[in-house]
Amino acid sequence: MHFFSSSKSYPLLLSVSFISGIGLASLIPGEALSQDLSWFALAALTAVSCFFFSGHSASKLALFAGLFLFLGIWRYSLTIPDINAGHIAYHNDRKVVFSGRVARYPDIYREGINLYLDGIEVDTGTGAKKVGGRVLVKAALYPRYSYGDRLIVECKLARPKNFDDFAYDRYLERYGVYSICRFPKIRMAEVQERYFLTDGIFRLKKRFEKTINRGLTEPQASIAQAFVLGNAKAMDRDTNEMFAKSGLSHVIAISGSHISILAACSLSVFLALGFWRKQAIAATLLFISAYLVMTGLAASALRSGIMAMMALSAMAAGRQSQAMRMLVLAAVVMIAVNPRILSEDIGFQLSFMAIIGMIYVAPFFGKGMARYAFFRRSRNLSDAAANSAAAIIVTLPVIIYNFGIVSLVALFANIIIAGLSPFLTICLFISTLAGTLLPFLSELIFFPAQIALTLLIYVAKFSANLPFAYLYVPAGWRSLCAIVSFSAVLYLLKKSLILDKKY
Repeated sequence: MHFFSSSKSYPLLLSVSFISGIGLASLIPGEALSQDLSWFALAALTAVSCFFFSGHSASKLALFAGLFLFLGIWRYSLTIPDINAGHIAYHNDRKVVFSGRVARYPDIYREGINLYLDGIEVDTGTGAKKVGGRVLVKAALYPRYSYGDRLIVECKLARPKNFDDFAYDRYLERYGVYSICRFPKIRMAEVQERYFLTDGIFRLKKRFEKTINRGLTEPQASIAQAFVLGNAKAMDRDTNEMFAKSGLSHVIAISGSHISILAACSLSVFLALGFWRKQAIAATLLFISAYLVMTGLAASALRSGIMAMMALSAMAAGRQSQAMRMLVLAAVVMIAVNPRILSEDIGFQLSFMAIIGMIYVAPFFGKGMARYAFFRRSRNLSDAAANSAAAIIVTLPVIIYNFGIVSLVALFANIIIAGLSPFLTICLFISTLAGTLLPFLSELIFFPAQIALTLLIYVAKFSANLPFAYLYVPAGWRSLCAIVSFSAVLYLLKKSLILDKKY
C-alpha cells in the first residue's frame, strides 16, 4: 500500500498533516498553546526552510508536511481565549446583568431549554460593555425564546464543570462557551434584530414540530422529531438508553451514521423507482439538501450533510477513487473554521467514519451478502443491510471511546429494520410536508408513520432486553479497546482491497 506514492496524493498528505496538527494541539496544555505567535513562528521558519531543498523532493515534501502540521497547531491555538476584562468568563462566579442574542436554535429538553447567547454586552453600572465569548443559559421551558431574540439576563455566572467521565467544559468550548447561567431572570430587550433567511427557516422548523406533535402520539412524536428534525434532546432518558443498547441510536440522532444511511436508503429508493444511477444520485443530493433545511440547518446535520453530498458527488462523476480526497478536503475546511470539532465533536467523528464505511466497506459487505439467496431476492434490502453494518462497525472505535457501550445486538436489530428504515425515512419526510399543508388531516396522513414507528420501538425494546444485549466498557479500558477496534477497522479496509485499489 502506497498512500502517497504519486504527486496527486500530495494535497492529501498536506491535509492529513494539517488535521494531525490540530489533533496534536488538542493534547497540548492550554498554557503552552496560548503562545500562538510562537507556533506561527515555527510554521514560518519551516516555510522558509522549504526553499533550501529545491533539489531534494523527499526532504521538501517532509518540510511542507511539517509546515502544515505547525499551521494546524497554530490554528488551534487561536481558539484559546485570553480570559481578561474583555471576555465574559472574566465575570465567572459573579452576579452580573448582561444582554445577548440567541445564537442558534434552542435545545429543548423535558426539564428546560438551553439558550446559547453571543454578542454579549455586560452592564457595568455606567453603561454596556461588549465582551467576547458565549454564555449557555439554562432556562425554564416557558416562556419560549427563539433564534435571534435579544435577551437581558441577570444571574450568577459559573464555569462549566465536568461530571462522571464527561469533559463538559471541553464539550462547550467547541461552541465558544466558557460561562453557564442557570435559571436566571430573563426579559426581552426593547430593540430586537431580525434576520430574514434564518428566521424563516426556524419558523418553518417550528411548524414542522407542531405538525409532528399533532399527527403522532408519544413517544412516537419525540422519536419522529429526532429522526426528521434532529430534536433528539426532546426524548426522555429511558428511550435514548433503549436505542443505545439496541444499536439503533443512529436512527434518532443526526450524525454521519444517520446521514449516510439516510443517503444510502434514499439512493436505493430512487434506483428502485427506475432512475439511472447518476439521476438517482442527483435526486438524493436534492433530498439531503431539503432534509438539512428541515433540521433548521443544524451544525451537526450540516457538517454530516456536506460530507455525504461530496461523497455522492464523487460517485456521480464516476470518480469514486477521489471520494477519500474529497472527504478529507471537506473535513479540512470544516476543521479550519472550527478546530474544536476534531476532538470535541463526537458527531463530526461519527460523520467522517460512517461515510467512509458507506463508500468503501458497504460494497465489500454487499458482495458477501450476495452469496445468500435471502439477500439476492432484494437488492434494496441487501444494500440497506450492508450500509447499516458498515456504519456500525466503522464507527465502533468512536462509540467505545466516548460512550463505553457496545451493542452486541446492533447488527441483528439493524438487519431487522433494514427494510423499515427506507420506508420510514420517506414516509416521515412526506407526512411532515403534507401534514403541514393539510393540518386537518394530520392524524390520517401520519397513520402509516405511526405504525412504522411503533414497530421500530418494539424492535428496539426487544433487542435491548435480550440477554447480553450490550457490553459496558469500563473507563480505564476504553482507550485500549478503541485502539484494538480501530486496528480491526483498518484490517477490514485492507481486506476489502480498498486501500490497495484506491491509492
